[in-house]
Amino acid sequence: MKCSLTIFGGIIILVYCFFSLYSLYALYDQRYGETDKDLKQNLLSLKKTASPRSKLFGKRINHISNNFSSRNETSSIRTKNVEIWGKAAISLYLWEHILKGELESELGGLSTYGTFTQDELKFQFRTGPGVVQSTVPQDVENLVLVLNGRTQEKIDFARSWLDYLPHYSNLKNIAVVLLGNEQCNNEWILQYLTTHGGLVKALFITYDTQIVDDDNIFQWPLGVATYRGFPVVQDEAIRINISRPYICNFLGTIYPGSSREKLINSLEGAGLDDKCFIKTRTSWEPLESKESLDVYKRALATSDFTLNPVGVNTECYRLYEAMSYGSIPIVEDAVTEGECDRNGNSPLRLLRKMNAPFIYIKDWNQLPDILKNLDANANDVVQKRQEIVKWYRWFKQETNQHFLSVLRDRLFK
Repeated sequence: MKCSLTIFGGIIILVYCFFSLYSLYALYDQRYGETDKDLKQNLLSLKKTASPRSKLFGKRINHISNNFSSRNETSSIRTKNVEIWGKAAISLYLWEHILKGELESELGGLSTYGTFTQDELKFQFRTGPGVVQSTVPQDVENLVLVLNGRTQEKIDFARSWLDYLPHYSNLKNIAVVLLGNEQCNNEWILQYLTTHGGLVKALFITYDTQIVDDDNIFQWPLGVATYRGFPVVQDEAIRINISRPYICNFLGTIYPGSSREKLINSLEGAGLDDKCFIKTRTSWEPLESKESLDVYKRALATSDFTLNPVGVNTECYRLYEAMSYGSIPIVEDAVTEGECDRNGNSPLRLLRKMNAPFIYIKDWNQLPDILKNLDANANDVVQKRQEIVKWYRWFKQETNQHFLSVLRDRLFK
């Protein structure tokens, strides 16, 4: 009798254990199973819709998809928290235009912040004068630091942040996005890279600087002038299929003896100045008023083509701002003075590699004939506008995927 009771008791315990384990499994599957399935479906969807030109940046969606199964077998994907600290206006191009993150202000505008999650990466963005070394999270582990290295004053400020990084005791992974010098004098940043004994594992830098190696240092687009308040342009603001009143536009500073002066003389000599939206000034103004910004946006939105004479560098904000409104850039094909790359794909090395559908011009005296030929076929102009809008959307998505891919490969492997 005692033996029977013992056997019966053992059976009861086994049944209890079985149902307990099953309940734990069901709870886990309910919490994580759907997330994993959704992520896998999203990856498959991305893989199907990816442009064939995606191969330019190498590993991206395929890299994530191919590794998903093996990671999923061991555990659910672990979220990686990444701080982005914007100490240069170019950080807003990264956050709002490339990552498509949203922003909120606090402390009366002293600080602006946002959160954004893509796959396993959860970003926290912070910018503004209230973002200083002592107010950011002291326990940061993964960081993207956005800095300005255009002038010596800006470099000194950037160094103060880079030199302070060892104070964050938990900091493991660092990437830097740098607004580079317009003449490509950027060697000062190299000492901060891990390849030179520093802490920075990946560097994204603007302009055709020769230190780009596509291994640890990557070229970054200049983007729009967010410091002047240039917005994220919504699709409904782009008149893609509607005829525009101006064939071209140019709003900018005219320097005596410059190619810009030659551009204006060429338009006036051919009697085309009344067909283009032209507004010039004789001295550079760093900031825009609301009125001047509205005039500039209207010029872009109502012109078929935007004229882009060289400044200190061939790459300028105007290129990206024109594309934002579907105005096709006509670009002066000239490498400016300095240490920038002068090889086959320069100037605009990154944009040329990505096959930006620009119109290049060597001499502004050729402009009247080019404009007359383009204006003669309205349907061709509309087709070019559709192409530039489509390309720029694709370019920003590719830049997004490239940025995330580099973070995964250089910071988290």
